[in-house]
Amino acid sequence: MKLDIPFQFEADTVEITTKKMDFAAFCRLYQDRERFLPYCRECPNYGTVWSCPLLPFDTGEYFRPYEKILVFCARITLDPAVIERADTPELVKKTGYEIVIRVKKRLEDYLRELEARFPQSRSLSSGGCNRCCRCARAKGESCRKPDVMRYSLDAFGFDLTAITKDLFGYDIEWCRDRLPAHFTLIHALLLPAAVSSRFAFYK
Repeated sequence: MKLDIPFQFEADTVEITTKKMDFAAFCRLYQDRERFLPYCRECPNYGTVWSCPLLPFDTGEYFRPYEKILVFCARITLDPAVIERADTPELVKKTGYEIVIRVKKRLEDYLRELEARFPQSRSLSSGGCNRCCRCARAKGESCRKPDVMRYSLDAFGFDLTAITKDLFGYDIEWCRDRLPAHFTLIHALLLPAAVSSRFAFYK
């Protein structure tokens, strides 16, 4: 199902598509902590950002209340002129980051609005939290914005490449020596049985 969310910016357009499925089946198909969490350990943010591993709780208990998952795919199409202007490694990195972050924050804000409407639901984001310039965890302090910070799907060992391909039919494109034609972000909303029936219009 495509959502009519006004995600459009000067440099890109964004299409949001959703899929709903049983959360237990989603975990069986796409969660592989032993395979994917070692990649997190290679990241310089490992252990320094609250949204990312090591997570300070039992993930099985965290997921226990949820029956369904509503997966959101944000497909960002970049303006060809923007791709051409990013003609150095520094500009590729900077431009790509700016495009992804503004869409990511908009989608996080939208999912928190859904949380407010359905109080027992909980959203998951893509990648590490970017709401503070430097996460308080690096200093051994509590999260400064727990009402805003959301854990990433990556932090639980989900295979985002397979999710993107299987559920939405897209291959993830990566930044290398130039910007790709598209960026793809995967977010989610976890739904307990008490509210999952209210999302029956999602396919």
